[in-house]
Amino acid sequence: MKRFAFLLSAVACVCTAAFGQLLSEDFEYGMTAGNLTTVGSANWAGFSGTTAIGYQTTSLSLAGYPNSGNGGAATVSGSNSEDAHTFFSNQTTGIVYLSALVNISSVSGSTYFLALKDAGTSNYRARVFARDNAGSLQFGISSASSTGNFGMSNFSYNTTYLLVAKFNVDTGVADLFVLDTVPTSEPGSPLISNSDTAMAQAVQSVAFRQASGSPVGVIDGIQVATDWATSVPVSLQSVHID
Repeated sequence: MKRFAFLLSAVACVCTAAFGQLLSEDFEYGMTAGNLTTVGSANWAGFSGTTAIGYQTTSLSLAGYPNSGNGGAATVSGSNSEDAHTFFSNQTTGIVYLSALVNISSVSGSTYFLALKDAGTSNYRARVFARDNAGSLQFGISSASSTGNFGMSNFSYNTTYLLVAKFNVDTGVADLFVLDTVPTSEPGSPLISNSDTAMAQAVQSVAFRQASGSPVGVIDGIQVATDWATSVPVSLQSVHID
């Protein structure tokens, strides 16, 4: 009975959290690799550049993250030039969270590869950056600038992390969390924060960016939501309570 009550309560929490969901993307586009904007043309469109963002049939995994191990994944590279986006309902106020599983294999520069954006082609917000630091990986964020504010923590290449970009539409403040486990609630402090009050802006799309200096990597399990619990859901597990 206690076990049933626990599961019922957990399901109720998930249903409540789902009301804050704006986008969920597991890249379930079949068993043939190709260009993301071709196999996923119903959801993704290129808006700049020509050498496409890739689609691979294997997914990324992180224990405890529900959008883990489903479908395929997107691949990005600084050797390519296409930028692509997918849309959600326009958010004109409040907080927007963008979470994604990210695995970087190399990076030659320090530019951004993932961001929120309006419906156009240039007004990026909460840009997520990567760079190399003496053989280790570092992540950064900006509210709107093309130059990132980097955290000093070092991370490993070829390792899957959960990245969460938090953007305040009203103030322009952008925070970045980089996690190797899935927390049950929002951590008290982000890895790094960036504020630009002049850059407050509504957002309604997720963008992948490829350019010289962009990382080579894989992106999967995207969630966009207006609250942490929905953007970083915790997998339900059957727990026996005596």
